[in-house]
Amino acid sequence: MKKKILIALAILGIVLFAGFSVNAQSQSFHDDLIKKIAERFNLKEGDVTAVFEEYRGEHQAQMQAKLEENLTQAVKDEKITEAQKQAILKKHEEMKNNHPNFEEFKNLTAEERQQKMQEKRSEMEAWAQENGLSLDTLHKVMGFGHGFGKRGLWMHR
Repeated sequence: MKKKILIALAILGIVLFAGFSVNAQSQSFHDDLIKKIAERFNLKEGDVTAVFEEYRGEHQAQMQAKLEENLTQAVKDEKITEAQKQAILKKHEEMKNNHPNFEEFKNLTAEERQQKMQEKRSEMEAWAQENGLSLDTLHKVMGFGHGFGKRGLWMHR
């Protein structure tokens, strides 16, 4: 059981760190891509940006709906309670709204980044325990239960 918790914590840390890294790198890529599309098709950059933002909003709404669907099913299956579902949704929203600034993160040494990630893992573990959840259950109900299988990291069917 302890090994599963450590694995879940490591995965959470990797996802959080990868998210910070990808977010910062993809912004430059995102801006360059918008500019290139606008130039190639003789469009206004603002119009292309609007399409990207619209798509991003739609995708985020789909992901939120999928999360809520997974949590509702977990309540029906008695894997979590309705109160735990609401706590997870609240925590998810909090994490979305308080996304760390990558600029601060990238200027840290490897040891400092590792320390920050350990702090985040500890916070998440404490939060899960306060809400009567194991990180294993949390990963499964949020759709991360497939692990590193043959299809790669969290690749579904």
